[in-house]
Amino acid sequence: MVDGSIVRVHQHGAPKIIDRELEAVGKSRGGVSTKVHAAVDSLGNTIRLILTAGQASEYEL
Repeated sequence: MVDGSIVRVHQHGAPKIIDRELEAVGKSRGGVSTKVHAAVDSLGNTIRLILTAGQASEYEL
């Protein structure tokens, strides 16, 4: 199972525009954010965590 949660980033914690992709920080209408994607097994144990920009879709992973 894969789930994603959006985490807001403080305005001073956001990198320069050039570095945003490397830092997994995205800009949306609501501001700057990061999304945490978690893949878990059938017991709910974490298999993998991925950080992406806040507007990224789970379907792209």
